[in-house]
Amino acid sequence: MVCVSDICDCEFPVMQYNDPYDKTCKAKSTYNETCSTLIGDSTCYNKMVCVSDICDCEILAMQYHYPYDKSCKAIGTYRENCATLIGDSTCYNNMVCVSDICDCEIPATQYHDPYDKSCKAKSTHKENCSTLIGDSTCYNNMVCVSGFCDCEIPSSQYHDPNDKSCKASTYLCVSSDRKRTIGKTKADPSDVDRKINENECKIKQLTAEREKLATTSSTLKSKLTEEQKKTEDFETLLNQERKKCSALEIKLQQLRRSENELKVVLDKQIDKNEKSSNLLQVEKTKYQTLEEMYNKLEEAKACLEKKVQEFEESSRCQHIEKHKSQVDNSIEFEVGTSVEAFWYPDKCWYTAKILMKTGKGYEVKYDVDKFVKDLPLKYVRAEKNSTE
Repeated sequence: MVCVSDICDCEFPVMQYNDPYDKTCKAKSTYNETCSTLIGDSTCYNKMVCVSDICDCEILAMQYHYPYDKSCKAIGTYRENCATLIGDSTCYNNMVCVSDICDCEIPATQYHDPYDKSCKAKSTHKENCSTLIGDSTCYNNMVCVSGFCDCEIPSSQYHDPNDKSCKASTYLCVSSDRKRTIGKTKADPSDVDRKINENECKIKQLTAEREKLATTSSTLKSKLTEEQKKTEDFETLLNQERKKCSALEIKLQQLRRSENELKVVLDKQIDKNEKSSNLLQVEKTKYQTLEEMYNKLEEAKACLEKKVQEFEESSRCQHIEKHKSQVDNSIEFEVGTSVEAFWYPDKCWYTAKILMKTGKGYEVKYDVDKFVKDLPLKYVRAEKNSTE
């Protein structure tokens, strides 16, 4: 340890902890390394916890270990940051980490369910979808209506099972009464009706094509906006990683300086050891002293455990027996009589022997630890019968 501002402390508190058993500073353990459960989480690096003598993240289901700064970070959900260098384990459930952003593995055929933080397959025509989440749960340009995927305008669109999309309906020529029919008509219309018919067909086809182009344009704009956002997010993440790299470089330089300082100190210590063989004997003596102190600590620990047991016993005694509010002060006890004497710190009665009568009461010796104490009359009472 080193003396800083008249206080003994570890030389590098960020990377070391104090071991109270041998009064030394030891290096903190990182992820999956051995630690001390007796001492606690302070033996682990960067807010990790010590579980069964192994350093780990506090909430395994919601965190992952980031080895570059030796810390535990929250697992990312949809469109949140993740670590591409580590992999998909930095994202929730079945999402993948792409360009340090959590996303579905196949965005064209999957959508994100925010309620269980997972990616699910998009539904096609007349299949179940989620009205709460929206149209993104359906394929292509279909919409989610009453829990089922369908075309946005069923009267003018049809479902194409080949690409799982809705397309504008095409119209054939009409007969002389201008009613739309499917297939060819039996009677040949007049030239005027035929031209009018063809023009109507073309207008309807052009209208359907225009609607299709408008839908495609809207989809492309949406995708372009998403790509621009992804680019901006990527630039932001890149800048963050650059800052992290700069910070890590500074830490690395500090560690190198610390390493050089430690080497200098170590070289000096080695020189001292070589010049004086007596120093080794002193260190051995110190070690023996520490060993003796450790044994004493173990004895003190055992004694403390015994006291704890006694305290628990006294607590049980306090719950079992209700104290009498008054004590008959007229009773006199002979020397050597077994009585019950009250011990105020434990709030409990213990068996004792009368040694002598005093001015304010009796001098008694407790049976449990042979402790002698002068008590007033109200703290001494006759011993209860065993049948009570």
